[in-house]
Amino acid sequence: RILKEELEKRKSVLGDESVEVAKILKTIANLKLKQDDLEDAAAFMLESLEIYRLVDYRTVRDELSEELLFLGDIYASLGEKRKALKFLKEGLETLKETVEPKLELIAKINHDMGELHRSLGEYEEAVTHLTQSVEVRKRIMGPLHPLLADTISSLAFTYGDMGKMGESADCHNFALQVYRNTHGKNSEKVASTLNNLAMCLSDLGAYNEALAFSEESVNIRENRFGAGHNVVASTLNNKACILRAMGRLEEAEMDYLAAIMIGERTLGRAHPDVALRRNNLAEVYMSMHMNEKAERLLREAVKHWSEELGPDHPRVGIGLNNLAVLLGDEGRYEEAIPLQRQLLNIDRAEYGQLNVFVARDLNNLGRYLRKNDQLNEAEDVIRKGLKIRQEILPANHQHIGSSLDNLAHCLLAKGEKELAFKTGKKALAILTASLREDHDWVVQAKEHWGG
Repeated sequence: RILKEELEKRKSVLGDESVEVAKILKTIANLKLKQDDLEDAAAFMLESLEIYRLVDYRTVRDELSEELLFLGDIYASLGEKRKALKFLKEGLETLKETVEPKLELIAKINHDMGELHRSLGEYEEAVTHLTQSVEVRKRIMGPLHPLLADTISSLAFTYGDMGKMGESADCHNFALQVYRNTHGKNSEKVASTLNNLAMCLSDLGAYNEALAFSEESVNIRENRFGAGHNVVASTLNNKACILRAMGRLEEAEMDYLAAIMIGERTLGRAHPDVALRRNNLAEVYMSMHMNEKAERLLREAVKHWSEELGPDHPRVGIGLNNLAVLLGDEGRYEEAIPLQRQLLNIDRAEYGQLNVFVARDLNNLGRYLRKNDQLNEAEDVIRKGLKIRQEILPANHQHIGSSLDNLAHCLLAKGEKELAFKTGKKALAILTASLREDHDWVVQAKEHWGG
């Protein structure tokens, strides 16, 4: 109330277009932000921004860029990512016109734009902005600054999303060394980064190293927060994922059950994070061929996600994907296909057409259609998924090999034997180059196309 009175006073004395009025508006926006009133915060910031745009902005470029950064971050918090990117891009362009721009502001805007592009599945753009942020922060802060480590950590996640797990592990490892120096070896930053590095190494097949890092993360968090804390449950969940990948299913089951029990006590049975742990436990039961238990857990996870987050939320898609896989493995294609179509619609709405998740959905839908003898539609959707993967993934990525393998099987079922084997051999070459020799995809491709 006092700020609004001061605002009206300054408007009456200085006029509606004074920079001093803009500063009061920004202060009110900050207050609204602390009160979690994001809509009002955005409204006050827009009014402040318009004042800066009316004055000779060459004299206030840094301030204008800060306004645009602030507004971009508000819209990012509101989930309006495209609008956030628009303001951040304008802020970056404004800074570049400054004779002596604030370099940390350039680094911060690039970092935030990278995070937004990553959340939209636009990984190349994300890497570009995050790399620019890293370069600036190294120059002005040196190689051991925690803000630099934060950006390199974001770069690690982006590389992971792109399937570049080696680069991702290198970035996580760099961030870990910085955080050990700046935050201490038993800090939460270190525990979090150990957890992330462990999951990355697991994806690379370095399971023993991954498990050691994961156990270190669990130990730090148990000592900091107590064994019954939800952050410990979250780390146990990830440790269980590694154990599952190692084939140590009974141990994975025990860790998942512990994570679920802690989550139900601290968060509630219907919480989305608890639903995720049920989903993960269901994957263990699928590997153990305990499909009835798995299906029950998956349907419960989908139910809770739909009720808590809405039926079109990406997490609903996680459960739908696994449920469709389970039904497909049981030959229940008539049930799997509509779930897969629902998942495809969710991911298209969330990520757009050119996205790894959409490509995965198309490939899986094509597989179920193929096995249900709907071969023409199967070929069409498999080719669409393949085209997306070829546009956004490296040429020898294993998922391109998977799409080619699926297409080859479809062509063979349609009687196009020569083209099927030609396509299958392409798939085999990619899978052999990108995966371990004993990987299931490689073994199966050799059986079908190796002769």
